Amino acid sequence: MKEFFHRHKWKLLGASAFFLIVVPALINLAFKLHAPCGFLAAEWSAGDVLSFYGAMLASVATIMGVYLSIDYAQRNYREDEANRVRPYLALTHYKSKSRSNLLSLVFQTSNNEPDRTSDEFYEEYKLDKVFIIIGTDGISFKDSLTDAQKQSLQAGSIGMVQEGNSKRFLCPRNLVSMPFEIENVGSGAALNTMVGFYKAGAKRRGVNIFTMKTGQSAYCHIFCDEQNSALYGEYILEFIYGDILGNRYSQKYNVEFGIDAENGKFFNSINLVGEQKREP
Repeated sequence: MKEFFHRHKWKLLGASAFFLIVVPALINLAFKLHAPCGFLAAEWSAGDVLSFYGAMLASVATIMGVYLSIDYAQRNYREDEANRVRPYLALTHYKSKSRSNLLSLVFQTSNNEPDRTSDEFYEEYKLDKVFIIIGTDGISFKDSLTDAQKQSLQAGSIGMVQEGNSKRFLCPRNLVSMPFEIENVGSGAALNTMVGFYKAGAKRRGVNIFTMKTGQSAYCHIFCDEQNSALYGEYILEFIYGDILGNRYSQKYNVEFGIDAENGKFFNSINLVGEQKREP
């Protein structure tokens, strides 16, 4: 309906001007002219003709309005029915990782087959876990933590510090560990879902995960164990996704960690009220 009016707007404006301005002006002009013979002399006045014309024009406009309203409602109904049963094929890009012994490719066995060792593998997997690592070299997106980072999680806010070649002692340290579950609680699939994380005011960056069906979930973990105050501040955790109609949406969550000015203690926080906005 909107496309029809946009496509024919000048024709519609011209027709409206003709029936609302030109025709009444012609009727008024016709009654100012004298009839060449008595047979052609009008028995109506110009006001009677204009009233009749106005009533007929209003009737035609009413009928057209009712017809367009019914047609518009039927189009919306058919479109809603089509959307309820519309199939949509979404692609999920699998990640892969492999490890190979390069020496086994050089030194082959007698049957010309590579000498495969047990530590070689190739694996394809769906990225349903995103670890956001904050470090002095920037923000990185990983599918797992390193062994050292896992040990930091186990140790919690207490770490081992070495002084010199022999002295080692325990001391408190600042650790950011914020795990989340991302769940699609809407009524449609979230297509081409992207997990973004960046410092407030910086350029958006992130990683794409799989398409999330209704009720499906993924895992996200924000992690930082580097003791560098330059990393403190405000960050944005953002989820970007689309629907089957081609619309794109964004949800942003404010994340902050640093030293509390009042008590001098380390803190990390997130505002879990993520407002959904449609992307332009």
